[in-house]
Amino acid sequence: MDQVTDQDQEKKYLKERVQQLEAELQHAHEREERGRVLLHLTSDYAYMYRLLPDGSIQREWTTDAFTYVTGFAPEEFDQRGWEYLQHPDDRWMFELRIEAMRQGRQDTREWRVITRSGEVRWLQDTCHPIVDCQHGDVPVLRVYGIVRDITQRKQVELQKLQIERRLSATFDSIADAVIMYDHEGRLIQYNEAAGALLGFDQHPEYTVQQLSERFRTMQVMNAQGRLLTLDELPPCRILRGEILRGTTVEDIWITTLTGRRIVLSVSGAPIYDTLNKLMGAVLVCRDVTARRNQQWRTSKALETLLSMSEVLVRLPISDEYSAHASRRETAEELLHLTCNLLGCQMATMIDLDPETNLIRPIASVGMSPELRQKFWETTPSISLSTYIHAPDLVRLQRGEPVLFTLANAPSSDVPTFGVEQVLGAPIRLCGQLVGFLSLDYGTAEHHFSQPEEFSLITAIGKLASLVFEREKLIDQRSAARKAEVASEQARQQMDAFLGMTNHELRNPLATMKASLQLIRRQLKLLDNDTIAVSDVAARIQELVERAERQVSVETRLVNDLLDVSRILEQKLELKVQFCNLIDLVQRVVADQLSLAQSRIINIRLPQEDMVPVVVDIDRVGQVLTNYLTNAIKYSAEDKPIEVRLVVQDHQVRVAVKDQGPGLTPEDQRRIWERFYQTTDRQVHSGSGGLGLGLYICQNIIQQHAGQVGIESEPGQGSTFWFTLPLARE
Repeated sequence: MDQVTDQDQEKKYLKERVQQLEAELQHAHEREERGRVLLHLTSDYAYMYRLLPDGSIQREWTTDAFTYVTGFAPEEFDQRGWEYLQHPDDRWMFELRIEAMRQGRQDTREWRVITRSGEVRWLQDTCHPIVDCQHGDVPVLRVYGIVRDITQRKQVELQKLQIERRLSATFDSIADAVIMYDHEGRLIQYNEAAGALLGFDQHPEYTVQQLSERFRTMQVMNAQGRLLTLDELPPCRILRGEILRGTTVEDIWITTLTGRRIVLSVSGAPIYDTLNKLMGAVLVCRDVTARRNQQWRTSKALETLLSMSEVLVRLPISDEYSAHASRRETAEELLHLTCNLLGCQMATMIDLDPETNLIRPIASVGMSPELRQKFWETTPSISLSTYIHAPDLVRLQRGEPVLFTLANAPSSDVPTFGVEQVLGAPIRLCGQLVGFLSLDYGTAEHHFSQPEEFSLITAIGKLASLVFEREKLIDQRSAARKAEVASEQARQQMDAFLGMTNHELRNPLATMKASLQLIRRQLKLLDNDTIAVSDVAARIQELVERAERQVSVETRLVNDLLDVSRILEQKLELKVQFCNLIDLVQRVVADQLSLAQSRIINIRLPQEDMVPVVVDIDRVGQVLTNYLTNAIKYSAEDKPIEVRLVVQDHQVRVAVKDQGPGLTPEDQRRIWERFYQTTDRQVHSGSGGLGLGLYICQNIIQQHAGQVGIESEPGQGSTFWFTLPLARE
């Protein structure tokens, strides 16, 4: 009986235990279902799978959001596997996830999946493993996971990163130095320009120092050279809420960490957060050292030029002697000021004889007494063309400064007085080169590359010309007294010139008019059958040739007047080109022989086949033609004329010698003057002129950096000559 009772009790116990386990299982299913419902509500999607001992995955369930996020049904996922869904670049993390699960660790990863539509989405996947059962020695894991779609956040992060990179690139591309501080004045960021300009890159420890210590290292000063206090420093002013811009921007002098002393123009503003709380400050520093140096040089130049003007004002005006005596003293003072302004070692002012091109020193500074004495004794016999090549002489005559090296001078044996390179400026009066201002920097290393140097020496040359002008005005005042006596003679000369011009211009016109009238009469004779046509044609031909000769005379007279007008207005332009002067001389002589076939013109040429020159061929031909027509005009037909071409050093000399009546010393002195004509000279061929030919010739040759001259004695004929510089090879 007792045994039966015990069995009943055992069955009853087992039954109750089964019921209890079923209740607990039901409770577990309810909790799991509530968890799944909760996961539906709190995440994008959730899942649970089993990780089997063979490494395979067995999905148990997945929330409906899985399909919404990926576009795949769970069954498709089961068939294709996780690798198909995962982005190829992120598949390497899958093995790390499996390893974490086997080690029983929670694992969170951010990776990309490729949806059914091909869209790439970012997911944040967090899962946790639980041992479900044991399969031999290897456990079977149940893995719970929660997934959130973080695509939007990743896109925002990507946009933020791109914006930050663009801002960083913009920040570093700013040419000015940009520095950012926090609200306590700590340096938190600077661009590449700031690192290079201020030396931050070479001294990284500087950026972590206190603000007061940093600026004490840089020795910050204002424009007056006073060290700024801590409160006056630009960062401190901005951190107090001040904005530096416009009129509040000041230039400061600092010493960079590399030891350079520079000038900065500093602007900036405070930075506030959304609650209007001060976060820091930003400074923009612009290097204005070059601008400040330029301002200083300009100021110094203006002061020096003002001092020079004051020197010129002090020139005495009492008499000619005191004016001439003071020119050297004034010139020396100008040269001292010039050396002080431009930092040169030596400076000289030279007078230039326009006729001979010989130089004569007026004043010099910076020379030793021995060198000065040698300079004064030697230079008066030297031509400027032996130091300076023809193109540079042309530039000087145009009023432009030149830079030349004495080692490359046209003449290799000229004294250099220890000077290697010279910067020179012309001194001109009325458009004519009358002097030369030269600067030498001696042994000091100097590069003539600053445009202001050329501008300043040009301005100083113009001021120096006032010294010459002053002397010229004094000479003119003296000459004016003499001119009062000769004024009536000048008026008579002008009246004579006007009468002569009227006469010379009318004569060809009268001859041409008469020729035309005779031609008209001859043409009427053609109607007469008794007169041969050939005879009439011959007479007409003769009359036409006579008219053409008068047209040529009229054209020459008008062209002379036009050339004089161009010379006076400084508009006589040259079209220079390389040529062989021998060919030019032979061509001009041949042209004259064709017009005066009865004359004898002998040519004496050098042994060389080539005499190279760079000239205006037509204008030089005009000069030689004028010399030859004068020789033909004023010498007898049975007297030969000689044309000689001689090469001398670095120039060529062309001379035309006639056997005419010659010229008096007075005529030789005035023969190059405008409108001047000699009296009582017999014209053997051709007609008279306006007295302009030789004046034009002189100007043409001078524009070629050459010279003209005459050698003559009464009764012994005349030799007119001109020189031209040879072309450099």
